[in-house]
Amino acid sequence: MLQNRFHHWVTTLSAVAVIALVAVLNAGAVEVRWDASTGLLPSEACPPWTHGGDWQPDPPSGGVLTLVTGECGQNNWYRQRPIVVPDSLRVEFQARLTRVGTCSSCGIFRSCLAVAITVAPATGTILWVAHGRIFLTTVFGCTSSVEVPLNTAEFHVYSILVVGDVVTVAVDGIPMLEAQTYTDMEEHGPEPRIVWGDFSIFAYGQSEWTYFRHNAHPTGCGACCVADICHEMTPQQCIDAGGEYQGTGTSCEPNPCHQTPTKATTWGRIRAGYR
Repeated sequence: MLQNRFHHWVTTLSAVAVIALVAVLNAGAVEVRWDASTGLLPSEACPPWTHGGDWQPDPPSGGVLTLVTGECGQNNWYRQRPIVVPDSLRVEFQARLTRVGTCSSCGIFRSCLAVAITVAPATGTILWVAHGRIFLTTVFGCTSSVEVPLNTAEFHVYSILVVGDVVTVAVDGIPMLEAQTYTDMEEHGPEPRIVWGDFSIFAYGQSEWTYFRHNAHPTGCGACCVADICHEMTPQQCIDAGGEYQGTGTSCEPNPCHQTPTKATTWGRIRAGYR
């Protein structure tokens, strides 16, 4: 039955949403990206993600960040807020589910690997990556109104596109889900944001992530020159540090900061100058 539903949703995706998804995938218009290959936790990246929950993750190892929870009621997530919602909001990440457990009758409609996107006060969508399937929540409560089967124990690239109130999900470049955003203050909160990881009280387990990126950060990051030393910061962080911001998307490699010029000489020449 799930296989039939999969074919149904693939064949009935709206043409507008599919065309928009392909265009954004090809354009690569992404403002910010965290990558586990850097060895940095998302909270150490630029721009930083706020960590929340009961478990403090270890730094990424072998290009993978592992998020773990041990029992229902525990959480382990990352969040950026506020975000600036573009006409076509895109979120992309690569992850896999290595272990999952659920609690209560609501547990089958939740997972420890999920992404929640709030596009307006109390309005958004949630993608859940569960055992053997993925699904979008489109109403508040314990339900999954749109789902397809998938081997979620393997790494996949998930792309979520939100255009207006239409949500489209592609897996490894293939559109697989379409739904609409829904309104609920408890689930989506009062301001636009992106949350990923384990934020359900009805599921626990382990997930692995290699990168996460989106095109909705308000400023992004760039090189900041502080006393001739280069740091990659947000514009506000650079201002707070008393530095000179070099522009969003600039890098410290090569170093753009002014270096005090020097001239090769000897101690004898220097001493002779004071006679």
